[in-house]
Amino acid sequence: MPHGDAHSTNANLCAAGSAPRLLYVASEDWYFLSRRLPMAPVARRAVSRCIATNVKDGAAAIEAERFILHPIPFSRGRLSPRASLATITALRHVQWMIAPAVTHHVSLQPSVLDLIAAFGRAAACVNALTGLAYPFTSASLKAKAMRQVRTCSRLSSGRSAALMAWR
Repeated sequence: MPHGDAHSTNANLCAAGSAPRLLYVASEDWYFLSRRLPMAPVARRAVSRCIATNVKDGAAAIEAERFILHPIPFSRGRLSPRASLATITALRHVQWMIAPAVTHHVSLQPSVLDLIAAFGRAAACVNALTGLAYPFTSASLKAKAMRQVRTCSRLSSGRSAALMAWR
């Protein structure tokens, strides 16, 4: 079943007002499937599980695990204000539509962009920041800017609970 059909058919499972919802935000579907799905036994038992991610070849596998898929246009590998704005807008819509009890951000870009998108919402979040060797080992200007990830914890301070997990 194409991910668009599953989204429309099962949208009520992630609708505001239903059982508590867990939202994963990942920049790539394959990364979620290979690194996060095996680590989510509690999520498998949750009544309503959603994932917002860039969809490539993993839609069927995500839906087979009974996650409700929300395609999000993540642009990886470059810093583009226009692409970031499109992603923030799409994430804001998902945040508003499903009102998750907990949001689990997978890596730096989803953490920062969704924290901006969810600004003003009082919900718990987990920021699982991985792959941070480059910002802390490179002397480039881009790497120096990326070191300022402490801003993520300041942005999430308005939420009822926030956890930063550095890996």
